[in-house]
Amino acid sequence: MNSKSLWVAAVVAALMGAQTGLAALITERPLPIANLNNAAGANRSNLAINFGDGAATGDTFGIAAGNWIIKSLTVWSVPTYDQALGWEFSSVSLYMGKNAGALSLTSSGNIAYDGSNTNSNPNITHQKVYYPLITSYQGSSGVYRPVYQTTFGGLNFAADAGDVVAFSVYGVDGYADNNSFTPDPFWGVWFNHGSNAALSGNAQPDADGFVQVYDITNFTTVAYNWAIGSPIIFGGEEFPAIWDKDIDLNFSATGLLTSEIPEPGTVALIGAGLLALAGLRLRRRA
Repeated sequence: MNSKSLWVAAVVAALMGAQTGLAALITERPLPIANLNNAAGANRSNLAINFGDGAATGDTFGIAAGNWIIKSLTVWSVPTYDQALGWEFSSVSLYMGKNAGALSLTSSGNIAYDGSNTNSNPNITHQKVYYPLITSYQGSSGVYRPVYQTTFGGLNFAADAGDVVAFSVYGVDGYADNNSFTPDPFWGVWFNHGSNAALSGNAQPDADGFVQVYDITNFTTVAYNWAIGSPIIFGGEEFPAIWDKDIDLNFSATGLLTSEIPEPGTVALIGAGLLALAGLRLRRRA
């Protein structure tokens, strides 16, 4: 690359940086690192959560300070088999809202059915991850299942200090279970990953012990706040109190403080200065 091209690239990069800034962590409840799987016995911290057909799980987090533009939200899920996510789910969607209002579709995309874990939406990424010591999720039956990290980027969701942001992630089973694995009753069911804050072994800020359950036909109201030891009935099916602890979904949210996003005039001034500097540099090299 010649000097002119390098300078043009530098100017463009600087302009982009001035215009978009670098997203910072707003808050997170990461995957647990302690008391994992059945070996932990009564102190188990991790749980994959779903309430059957027609239901989607979600959670909330508060904005402690500052006015933010949320740019990304990361969640974790537990599919059935140790295979590419797209072999089980055809699409995944993120719904968001705030202050007990209705949730609306915020990001969505189709997952490739080719083993690549790519998404038709370039702002959505999928990656297989592990607990410490390369450990996968173990169901109560003893079967090990993979953990997938899904990040929804390119968001522009405004949330100010004092707001309570709600989110829900739901994956759609779009393919027949035509692989070589033994059919599983949970195949094609999207399980979001949650953990008990006190037993997770790491900080789980803003955990309140509740998981929100939404009707996927509208996402307008919380069907249930699932609390300790309380059975719920959804779609005519009762889900017993199989979990005897507080539970919250694991997630991570990043964003930009609105006070750090420059005004268009400021960006224009920075751009003019950088272009002038680039021109001076090129003249000196001529």
